[in-house]
Amino acid sequence: MNKMMKAAAASCGALLIAFAAIGQAVAQGNRAAEDWPGKQTIKIIVPFSAGSNADLMGRTVASYLAEGLKATFVVENRVGAGGILGTRALAKSPPDGYTLCVCSGGAITVPSVVEKGYDPLVELVPVSRVNTQPLVLIVNPNSSMKSVSDVIAMSKTKAGGLSYGSSGAGGLLYNAAEVFRSKTQAQLTHVPFRGGPEAMAALIAGQIDMMFAIMSDAIPHIAANSVRGIAVTTATRDPKLPDQPTMIEQGVPGFDIALWNGLFVPQGTPQPIVDRLSALMLKMPSDANAVKSVTGFGSVLSVTTPDQLRTAVREETALWEAGLKDVARK
Repeated sequence: MNKMMKAAAASCGALLIAFAAIGQAVAQGNRAAEDWPGKQTIKIIVPFSAGSNADLMGRTVASYLAEGLKATFVVENRVGAGGILGTRALAKSPPDGYTLCVCSGGAITVPSVVEKGYDPLVELVPVSRVNTQPLVLIVNPNSSMKSVSDVIAMSKTKAGGLSYGSSGAGGLLYNAAEVFRSKTQAQLTHVPFRGGPEAMAALIAGQIDMMFAIMSDAIPHIAANSVRGIAVTTATRDPKLPDQPTMIEQGVPGFDIALWNGLFVPQGTPQPIVDRLSALMLKMPSDANAVKSVTGFGSVLSVTTPDQLRTAVREETALWEAGLKDVARK
C-alpha cells in the first residue's frame, strides 16, 4: 500500500471514529430524554422580579407543565439588566431539560447597551411563545401632561428633560422610551429599577415623571387614578383600554411595540425534550385554568411551534436593529 492509500485509509478511519462518537452522543442524549423528567426538579428562570408580568407568566407555565409532565417545578427570579442577566443564566445552563426560561422578547431581539454575553439566535432554543400585550405610556396623575404632545413639550422645558423609569438599560421598557426619544426628539433621562413594579411605585410616588409600562401592570393603577394613561404602544387600540389613543393616533408614525414572553431552553437540549415541551405548550390554549390565569394578567395567550417562534425572533431582531440604529445610547 503506497503512502497516498495509507493516508486515505487513515482519514476514512478518523471519519468513521468521529461519526461513531457523534452517533453515540446522540444515542446517549436520546436515552436521557426518554428518562426525562424523572424525579428531578425542573427550574424555570424568570428574568424579572416577583409580581411582574413575566413572573406571573412564568408561574402559570410552571403550573401547567408540572401537571402535564407530572413533575416538580420551581421558579427562580434572576433579576437585572432588563432581563439580560436571567436570560444569560439560561444560555449558560446545562442543556439537559432541567433548566427552562420564560424569557422576554426585549432581552432576545432588542439591541442593548449592556453586553448580553450570549447569542440569542444561537444559544437560545425556542419552544413556544407564551403571551403578548401592549405597553402603555403613563405619567403621574398630578402632572399636567395629558397627551403625547404634552409629554414632548414638557420634556423640552424641564432641566434635564423628563425622567423615565424602566427595568434596566437594554430591556423592552427602556428601548420603548429610547425609540420614543428618537422619533419625537423628546428630552429624557433614564432612571433604572430592579423591575417594572419598582418603577411603577416610583412613578406613583412622584419620584419619576413617566414610564412605559406593561399594560397588565398599568391597568389597575389607571383604574385607581394612581397613574394617568397617555398612549398605547401598538398600532391599534386595545380592547382592555378602548378609550386610550395609540402613539400613532397622536402623531408618532410607525410606533408599534408590544411585549411578548416565550419558553426557551439552552442550545444542545435533546430534540425529544424540545418536542415534548412543544407538544404540551401547543395544548395550553385548551387548558381553562391556564387561559383564565393569563387573561387575568391582562395578557393574550399566544402559543407557537418552535419554528414559528424562531422565525418571529429573527424578523423582530432585524426590525429592532433598524428602529434603534439612530438612537443615541445613553
